Amino acid sequence: IRLHVTRSTEYGDRFKLFQVTTPAQAEPVENFTRYGVSLEWDEEDNAYYVVDMQFNGLLEQAGLDFGDKVTKIDVAQTDVPVKQWVYPFALALLAGVIVLQLKRKQRE
Repeated sequence: IRLHVTRSTEYGDRFKLFQVTTPAQAEPVENFTRYGVSLEWDEEDNAYYVVDMQFNGLLEQAGLDFGDKVTKIDVAQTDVPVKQWVYPFALALLAGVIVLQLKRKQRE
């Protein structure tokens, strides 16, 4: 998962991105205890706040801190094919177009 976090400092708001690999347990995404944090929804800010952390949990190791404001949560999809598979198909299509164009040029 990727967490988009806004952290308030004495110099202003700092925007950070934390990326953590999901543990092997098959729990729903809404349950963040497997990442070692408890999040609380704030209606006013339309964001989650970190209210509790497990000692040496995954997100604490990544650098998340108490009071951080989580503005967006991205969950990576693991059941999609690797994006590099598009290259062989694109090259085959390009080769097909080149062959057709060469045949057309020879007919003329």
